[in-house]
Amino acid sequence: MKRHLILIRHAKSRETEPGQKDIDRELTESGYQQASRIGRYLYLKELIPEKLLTSHARRALDTAQLIADQLRLDPYQVIENEELYEASVRTLLNQIHGLDESLKSVIIIGHNPAITHICEHLSKNEMGNLPAGSMVHLSFANINWEELDKGTGVVEEIKFPDQIVL
Repeated sequence: MKRHLILIRHAKSRETEPGQKDIDRELTESGYQQASRIGRYLYLKELIPEKLLTSHARRALDTAQLIADQLRLDPYQVIENEELYEASVRTLLNQIHGLDESLKSVIIIGHNPAITHICEHLSKNEMGNLPAGSMVHLSFANINWEELDKGTGVVEEIKFPDQIVL
């Protein structure tokens, strides 16, 4: 069975205001547009996941909701996960390894540097720094979620925000 993992860095967010916690940062107007475009792009390509996992940071939750709306996901398919905020590659890998084996396609929305690093780890491709609103689609042939590791993924596509044109 072929599995698909779409890793997304949350859309463009505002800078931290004085006295504001990083976790409470909101999307900018262009961030809202980026997230909606990603969702619409995935919908048109028929890359509709069975689950969407997201960090609980405001900017990630808003990104997830906009994408889920475009994908017409049911609320139960969107899972808020506190471990995805300030996650390491090891934490992301543990989350992936814990996915239900019946799932064929999953989206994870998180933060840098972990999103970039997990993409590089799973694909063994150098990606530099994925800007906010970027997505990487990886596929894995004949492998269970718990077996995903270094170099087991194939990059199907990488899209930066300005490359998602509908």
